[in-house]
Amino acid sequence: MLIWYFGSFPEWYPRNRVIRKGLAQAGAEVMSLNVPAQRLLRWPRLMGKALGAKKPDAILVPECDLESFPAAWIAARLLGAALVYDAFYSRWDALVNDEMEVAKSSAKARITWQLEQFALRHSDLVLADTSAHADYLSGVYQVSRARFETVYIGADDGLFYPRPELEEKEFLVHYNGFYHRLQGAPAIIEAAHWLEKEPGIKFEMIGKRSSASFKDVMARMEQYHPENIEFIDTLPIEEMPKRMAKAGVCLGIFGKTGFGERVFPNKGFQTLAMGIALITRESKGSQEVGAAGADFLAVPAEDGKALAEAILLLKNNPEQRKRIAGNGKALFEKRFAPFPIGKSLLDRLDQVIKEHRAGGVRPEGLGRR
Repeated sequence: MLIWYFGSFPEWYPRNRVIRKGLAQAGAEVMSLNVPAQRLLRWPRLMGKALGAKKPDAILVPECDLESFPAAWIAARLLGAALVYDAFYSRWDALVNDEMEVAKSSAKARITWQLEQFALRHSDLVLADTSAHADYLSGVYQVSRARFETVYIGADDGLFYPRPELEEKEFLVHYNGFYHRLQGAPAIIEAAHWLEKEPGIKFEMIGKRSSASFKDVMARMEQYHPENIEFIDTLPIEEMPKRMAKAGVCLGIFGKTGFGERVFPNKGFQTLAMGIALITRESKGSQEVGAAGADFLAVPAEDGKALAEAILLLKNNPEQRKRIAGNGKALFEKRFAPFPIGKSLLDRLDQVIKEHRAGGVRPEGLGRR
């Protein structure tokens, strides 16, 4: 099976990195047709790459790349290829409801809605990162739930794997990521405040501090002034495992948003892959992934005190922490490493391609065999 990974996407980003690696490990040939993000030239560049490429069995548009989808739709119709859109999550929901960047009535929101609706309704298969997100997208856009496939984010096991020898003597609580409302970082500041007098606990927060929501983090810092927390600028993803490996516990997300209810984050899967104990928020997304209390700990959203109690529990009970970390690692290897993710997706793609071909003769067009 030949699959075009077709659009504009960062090669390093965990979502498409895991999917491409998993599909290749499962036996598919994955060809990256990746172009710069400039919108005016994106379609001509994509079509130019398509002209010189082998004809695919399926065209996969990666991680919410709405701007590239129309070009993929044209190419798929010309080539008779099955068309797959990785919705990942709803860009409209993130823009309007989660980050509240624009009003629902704004031109940007309306255009995003129309593009997302077009992509969902004109795909042979739609990928979502959790079943909860698939349910949401199906309901909001009135698209058949049967068209969706849940493809969890997972983690690259060639980069994220246990490095136990790096763990520090000091009990390090590690967070990495952005500071959007979804992340619920103010709750981490509050947890640091509750644990400030506990000896040997240090918080490390790594990430880009340019989002509008970072002001909420700084407001919480002004409120509590915890001295047991350090902020570090964004680091390349290749450097993150060594930072995480020093931690006694790693943190997921804690935001009380609709998006946060449906997601299980990149850093959560990466923590499981590394065999480190994880704490994240209670949510439909986390319930899909594993058992709270066994595979990771889950606390109520935006509850800094509950988070502090969970951190202290794991610090003071190393055997329980080790057991949870081991369970999480076993869970990752069984369900969320690239191979099981790629194998499951490839099986579904095989079914979708057969159904697509049964619907009509594949026309000739762009590409060559």
